[in-house]
Amino acid sequence: MNSIEIFLQSLPDHPYTRGRNLAEHFGLSEETPKVLYAKALGDFEAGRWEACFKTLSQLAVLRPQNEDTWILMGNALNRMGRHLDALGAWETAMACAERFGTAAMIARTAIALNLPDRAAVALLMGSRLQQTPEQACEINELIELWYADRT
Repeated sequence: MNSIEIFLQSLPDHPYTRGRNLAEHFGLSEETPKVLYAKALGDFEAGRWEACFKTLSQLAVLRPQNEDTWILMGNALNRMGRHLDALGAWETAMACAERFGTAAMIARTAIALNLPDRAAVALLMGSRLQQTPEQACEINELIELWYADRT
């Protein structure tokens, strides 16, 4: 037995050392993430941003690659006035799944927060992901805003 195997065997029953995800480790049903998302969405729609954020924080642990979780979390953080944290959540969503709307939201927020490098990355992504004339117009307007801040 090598040193890594000995180390892993010495650890307590941790999900990642036993080849399970967190939901399996805690005995959660497959429906749990759906229930948590529905609760978070209800809290968001009712204006309970903090409750929404707390629920989504739990869901992000169970499903870290779900872009909808990160987008809604960013929206809640934005409503709470935590714009830089919102930007980070949206960037995480973009890492999970590249979508034009997310890129445009990141670019718009980064421009407003005067973060030109982060805005530039989002603008490049948005330019690559645009598929309609409306999206092309939106990305061009954002590029003009970004450029105006640089001159």
